Amino acid sequence: VFLLMKIDWFLICVFVFLLAITVHLNGLDGDFSFDDNLVLLSNQDVADNNSPLLDVFKHDFWGKKIQKIDSHKQYRPFTILLFKTIHYYFGFSVHIYHAINLILHGIVSFLVVLIYILLWRYSPIQDLKAQENQESKSKQYSITLGAFAAGSLFACHPVHVDAVVSVVGCCELLSAIFYCIAFICYHQSVVVMIPSSTTTGTTKNTATIAGNNDKKKGINCLVFIFIVLICFVFSSLSKETGFSVLGVIIIYEILCLPSTSTITINQTQTQT
Repeated sequence: VFLLMKIDWFLICVFVFLLAITVHLNGLDGDFSFDDNLVLLSNQDVADNNSPLLDVFKHDFWGKKIQKIDSHKQYRPFTILLFKTIHYYFGFSVHIYHAINLILHGIVSFLVVLIYILLWRYSPIQDLKAQENQESKSKQYSITLGAFAAGSLFACHPVHVDAVVSVVGCCELLSAIFYCIAFICYHQSVVVMIPSSTTTGTTKNTATIAGNNDKKKGINCLVFIFIVLICFVFSSLSKETGFSVLGVIIIYEILCLPSTSTITINQTQTQT
């Protein structure tokens, strides 16, 4: 426990990544089962290397034309593209498919820890520099321990077994990766727009510096928002539940984030 206080957050992310893979290693010996056979072995979009690449975007998850009445309407072209790529290089080597699922689950677990740290350590309520300076050792310990516990629980929780061990569960893992990245980038887009309270100098210089900083912040914010939109699309095209990331962001914006005016008032009160 005492050593945990000295471990950098990145090392915790790496540890959780490895833990997520280790606890599911016995899944490598599994075979294709149930839906795996339908989505992979019987799906010409995956099994036929000569099939047109654009067909992936015309068919559902099971290889049927999306317009057909008997189509499941499950539209996951990014997942099928990943399966198709794996098949092109490795064929139907089941161990490769399982290994990729393990790696994807490790990445998701890594991102969960990162989200925890960003939400608790880099809160957009006050200036980040002031926040880092005022951060006590007890708070650092709490964040570190909480990130370790949350990440470990997520990595090992049995609810993820089906998504990790079943090859078709790749759609959930792939969607979750883009889902998490979208949320992280949105959080950072808010952080970069926090008004700075550290600018000093003459009134003219201060105005010039503030203007330049605002311009840079605006550009950085737009870049993050653009990445959010890209990840939203990628997550949704990996599995339909990816659409809900926008709802999560809206709820986070309404319930958890203060307005810019509130931040400015808090900073003014701190300075005075």
